[in-house]
Amino acid sequence: MNSPVEDRLREALSEAGAAVDTSVLKPLRAPERRFRMDLRWVAVPVVVMLAGAATAAALGARSDDEDRATAVSPPTTVTAKVSVFLCTGSDLGMPPCKAGAATPQQTKTIERALRELPQVERMFFVSRTSAYEDFRKKYAANKVLVDHVKVTDLPPLFSLQLKRGADSKQIQTSVGRMAGVREVVDHAAAAAVRPEKPKWHLNVFLCGSKGPEQPPCAGRKKNGAEGKAITSGERVALEELIIETPGVEEFVFETQAEAYKNFKESFAKNKELVDATRLGDMPQSFRIRLKKGTEWSDLAGELKKQPGVAQVISGICRADLHSLSVDYGLEPLPEEKVCPVIK
Repeated sequence: MNSPVEDRLREALSEAGAAVDTSVLKPLRAPERRFRMDLRWVAVPVVVMLAGAATAAALGARSDDEDRATAVSPPTTVTAKVSVFLCTGSDLGMPPCKAGAATPQQTKTIERALRELPQVERMFFVSRTSAYEDFRKKYAANKVLVDHVKVTDLPPLFSLQLKRGADSKQIQTSVGRMAGVREVVDHAAAAAVRPEKPKWHLNVFLCGSKGPEQPPCAGRKKNGAEGKAITSGERVALEELIIETPGVEEFVFETQAEAYKNFKESFAKNKELVDATRLGDMPQSFRIRLKKGTEWSDLAGELKKQPGVAQVISGICRADLHSLSVDYGLEPLPEEKVCPVIK
């Protein structure tokens, strides 16, 4: 019977490589505790909190009537020190919002409480409509994500700038438990734990001689015989397609040896995982960086159609997901729906 560690390893390698043959991995001798897989060898790194913001509206407008809010150009939520997100009614699963959406009276009460805080220097109210418009502009290049998120998914918020030296924790203490408040986000604290921005936006993994029997690679003919690995001619043709694509800014080809070297460096402290993985388990891949504003999903779909391609993984989409809860107050979105692996 496989250990939890071994099961997780096989699952992670199958997701990551498409060319990894999990059936040949040696049994692991590991403690009973589980560990979380770090898939930096898939897209190093693929997770990032991207800077984001919502268009704000002046608090001089009535906070109980979002449509009458006067649009201005204040600092965005990314330059704001704190965002106070309000309950919407669609977030009943969150303990602070079990009573439903923040009422107009609750919104006014929260506004008054924030105005009275000595730490706050400037404050703006951001309607969900304004936040949604900003969201669509910011993530226009991520068509799958934009199509998935609706205006009703975004909560309204108060965007705050604090005075120099002010303690943001006092904002949480003062208003975090008020009726109608869904969450208080400290952007400075969130920025401190953001992973590095991923260099490569698309990761195109190629079929190898070893790997799971996935439809893109299984049963391929090579020199009249069965063979799953991509041919040199197919790889050259794929590289030419990448070169000719207008939205591509830069790309590199990563060999098995390079992938294995990066893998061992990333998991240097996980001897069991490194010992269970061989050079032949690693897939070759193209790593692609796109020009700003390039819509990635159509290109990923086109690349996946090419012979010898096992799967395409978007580092952009996965990175976007990790910024949404901080910048827009969105509940965690299902990665398998918003950022599907293109196979």
